[in-house]
Amino acid sequence: MKKIISNLLMLTWLSLTACSDASSLPKMEKPGPPQPEKPTTPLLTIGSYIRPSFFETGQIDAQSLNSCQDLIFFTAEPLPNGRLHFETPHCPLQLHQVKHQDELDGRKGILVFNGKGRMTTEDALLVKAPQNNKPGQLNTFTFGTWIQIKEWNEAVIFSKEIDPEHRFALQLGKVAGQLVFSIGQASVKSEAPSLADGRWHHLCLTHQAHQKSIFYLDGTCISEQSTSLGALPYSQHPVTLAEGLTGALDETFFHNVILPPKEIRDVQHKGLNFKKWMHTKALAYWKYDDADQPGMDSHSWITILQAIRNQLNQAPRSLRLGIHHGYWQQACRAENRNRFAEEVARILDKYSLDGVDLDFEWPTTPAEYADYSSTVVALKNKIGQGYKLSVSLHPTAFKLHPEAIQAAD
Repeated sequence: MKKIISNLLMLTWLSLTACSDASSLPKMEKPGPPQPEKPTTPLLTIGSYIRPSFFETGQIDAQSLNSCQDLIFFTAEPLPNGRLHFETPHCPLQLHQVKHQDELDGRKGILVFNGKGRMTTEDALLVKAPQNNKPGQLNTFTFGTWIQIKEWNEAVIFSKEIDPEHRFALQLGKVAGQLVFSIGQASVKSEAPSLADGRWHHLCLTHQAHQKSIFYLDGTCISEQSTSLGALPYSQHPVTLAEGLTGALDETFFHNVILPPKEIRDVQHKGLNFKKWMHTKALAYWKYDDADQPGMDSHSWITILQAIRNQLNQAPRSLRLGIHHGYWQQACRAENRNRFAEEVARILDKYSLDGVDLDFEWPTTPAEYADYSSTVVALKNKIGQGYKLSVSLHPTAFKLHPEAIQAAD
């Protein structure tokens, strides 16, 4: 029997697995072997969903975590092809002809570029999983970095490209001090003459589709433009940074929300602070401080997972991956479900997780019920009995096939 209990921070359920202690019941004459004084299995299993932002901001503390026996890290979504997308993707940088330096003009732990280098990162960056048959376009984002430009050219600060019609980029313009942000063939420009003076500057760009693109330099808005530029197109292609740059970078980040001016100034002076809700929406944060791993991503689902583990005591419990929403209808189809099952199995093994919870909303047609059921069976067959599998069901969307119900734990 399962009873769902909801509170402000997380969903908690109590699973009754044994009767109450016999000593608390009226004594009755009953044939058969004597009952044990204490149940051999726990009376209750307390489980909770952990949402990354609630955890990072301290709204889920160690005491709450350690009161649970089944924790679900609610952070992944299925992509149409069956791959997994994470709310905070893991995006380490690959460096090509880029040099790490301990210090440069007052900033410590920086990357230096000679005009021939570039950096690339995972294709999961700046991706929004499609939902409810809607395109996975990113409507808002913030980009920021410390930058020093020693020689002005049309260097690309960041870009992502499928083809010329489906490309977005921020780059230096043809004229010194000019910035150009483009999506496809459309673009907006901003003049920032001081950016060409060879000193360190803090550069930010925020964009809201079909509304505004705002450029900031050293915490001050230098250009706010109404724009017809739309959302960032859905693309599972790598992001390129600093291609052709002659200069240096420090503390580079992407957010999937628009940071307001005050937060941009705070980041300029103090860096990202993940005790703040808006800062937890960072998609990637490269600080470049580690000379051995200069491209390390300092904010990803993996760093959050480790932070959760650091707060757990040694009591027995399971820590599982929660997969929700996304484009599950496509991921569950016959041509994709095996890839989905393989991807989940790979993640569970690589990151030593204890199982998975599916929270897809919601199958409504016979075909969707059949696909969902087949996916549950395929997933259990792939991960085996060593991992726990649970499936969330809605009161009006519960028609899983018997085989799928049997496969779930």
